[in-house]
Amino acid sequence: MSLLAELERGAQEGDPIALYNLAILYARGEEGVEQDYVTAKKLLEQAAQLGQVDAEYNLGVLYDTGKGVRQDSHIALTWYEKAALHGNADAQYNLGVMYSNGEGIEQNYTLAAKWYEKAAQQGHAGAQNNLGTLYVSGNGVPRDPAAARNWYKKAAEQNFPGALNNLGYLYHLGNGVEQDFDLARTYYEKAVQLGNADALFNLGDLYREGKGVAKDFAQAKEYYEKAADQGVAEALTMLGTIYFTGEDVPQNISLAKDFFDKAAIQGNTRAQVFLGNMYKLGLGVEKNLPIAKEWFQIAAVRGNADAQFELGIMYTNGTVVAKDYRLARTWYEKAARQGNAAAEYCFALLYFNGQDVAQDYEYAKEWFEKAAQQDFPEAQYFLGHMYENGLGVKKNLQIAKDWYQMSCQNGYQNACEKVRLLADWEEVVWTGYMSIYGQP
Repeated sequence: MSLLAELERGAQEGDPIALYNLAILYARGEEGVEQDYVTAKKLLEQAAQLGQVDAEYNLGVLYDTGKGVRQDSHIALTWYEKAALHGNADAQYNLGVMYSNGEGIEQNYTLAAKWYEKAAQQGHAGAQNNLGTLYVSGNGVPRDPAAARNWYKKAAEQNFPGALNNLGYLYHLGNGVEQDFDLARTYYEKAVQLGNADALFNLGDLYREGKGVAKDFAQAKEYYEKAADQGVAEALTMLGTIYFTGEDVPQNISLAKDFFDKAAIQGNTRAQVFLGNMYKLGLGVEKNLPIAKEWFQIAAVRGNADAQFELGIMYTNGTVVAKDYRLARTWYEKAARQGNAAAEYCFALLYFNGQDVAQDYEYAKEWFEKAAQQDFPEAQYFLGHMYENGLGVKKNLQIAKDWYQMSCQNGYQNACEKVRLLADWEEVVWTGYMSIYGQP
């Protein structure tokens, strides 16, 4: 009796395993049957009703991918949950992916971590890798690079290419492990052998930076090009940057834009910001502020701090958009909370001036200080101004002078003038003292 006939007989008798395996034959078009997802779905539903866990999982896959049914992430989620609760590791992993990416459901990293861990504990390499990534970022779990390393290592031991690359990156940065460029390169090279394109990009960085290898820009560029050919957005962005700046190659703005375009379409926010600035300033393209704003908006929504800052500037100045200090403040704050010094300064300035917000010198000072700690000269200048005039702080000319001096050293000429004026004032005060009291 053929396999097909045997499965058909078992299916007629209501055997859930036979129903499931027959469904798989129809889904794949094997054993002489024509590929038929509709029939596969019906058989999977019968098997699932009899508690066949793999059938539950595969129904989730059909609805997730829209094969034989209308694509429906919510129904997919329901079937994945049934299978996951019955211990199916692939279903647990897919639930983790859906919650992590917010696919058909509200993004929830805590639930993503929960399902990844369940699958990871069963040895699912993809789940182990993704759980490691959550521990690197601190999404849904406490940030813990050491835990990330442990999960990456488990997946790497199964030759999971992404985990080998990620493990290499931990050693590249010294994140939760002792920095080791040789070991990083070893992991990258193994990942490349297994087809991981991101590792090509990371090898390029090692050669470009001369970390653990002799610095070799030509070799780095070759790795970037290989990664770019496989669609790695970071590699496309890097090549765009190289040609835009003319780093060890003839400058070619047009070619740079081509690379940025390809990376930006994939959602790379650095490439999107580059394009925004090119259209904003007319670099290699005709100046077009509305297009610049579109690129900044796209990148800002995806969390890029530089793009958020640029939108804040546009709303502050009324460039292409109506002047709106409230929206400017919103975008400045988003960027400032990511440590963007220029945004920290501009956010502080809104509170210092009371622009569409209650004037608050103390809050402004807090943000000026954050920017000043990053050597942002205008912020250092304003701190000097506040201490010179007692705005939100006790007046203190020495502290004012110190801030002005730092700002001047960082190239802000207005601060240099203040340093000279305060020095002149000190001279006047000292001369007056001497004329009255004599040498102390």
